[in-house]
Amino acid sequence: MPQRADFAANLRLLCQEHRSVAEVCRRLSINRQQFNKYLGGVSLPSAHTQARLARFFQVEAAALLLPAAEFRSRRHAPAGAPALGGADSAERLKRYLGWYHAYYKSPAYPGRIIRSLSHLAAEDGQVTDDTVERLKDWPRHEGPVTVCKYRGQVVHAGERIYIQHSYSLHHQVLGLAILYPSQRARQRLLSGVFVSVSGGPGRQPFAARLVYEYLGETTDLRAALARCGLYPDDAPPLPVEIRQRVANVLPPGEDVLRALEY
Repeated sequence: MPQRADFAANLRLLCQEHRSVAEVCRRLSINRQQFNKYLGGVSLPSAHTQARLARFFQVEAAALLLPAAEFRSRRHAPAGAPALGGADSAERLKRYLGWYHAYYKSPAYPGRIIRSLSHLAAEDGQVTDDTVERLKDWPRHEGPVTVCKYRGQVVHAGERIYIQHSYSLHHQVLGLAILYPSQRARQRLLSGVFVSVSGGPGRQPFAARLVYEYLGETTDLRAALARCGLYPDDAPPLPVEIRQRVANVLPPGEDVLRALEY
């Protein structure tokens, strides 16, 4: 009984990273009624099914059977963890605190640019990045909108800004962003590279150019979120400069994707 209850609690936690339980069942091709028995602790899936669930959620199969409290704690940074990037990292990041629109291209959405909303904020002596993606087509979208929320620790090290993105609910690492610091008195655009895994079929690792567009220390959140979505490469509302900076085109003679500093 305790093992079934812990498994159920762990499975419910993992399901929270997806839009719905129905979506999880559909992608796993598992009967919803049977899946509800796992979620409710009524029954424990076979070893084969546990392995399938582990692969889908990208966790160790043995971890699914851990006590629920231990499973949850493993997905959160331990309290009082030492700050990365040196003692002065948070101090050097002060000038970057505020709201941003972030832009990049994902292989899951060919020919489109993702515009999301990010907030860099100081918290307990460190700097965090909270990002929201609303994956809807611009200017019109039919059907449900997928909303993804991420949290990342931000450090300033080696004259670069590093952001480790993870799901905000259980801190499963999803990607790493590396940005050039601004050399101007007022930062407007921060360029860099984002490394992650595509959400499309195949879950392919990829690298893409990334731009953070500074909105200010405060912003109209409703309006900023409304502008988030999937934009065609040539969408007029996106500035030409941003579209050029996120174009993953290699210059002549280059065979490595580099961040565009200017």
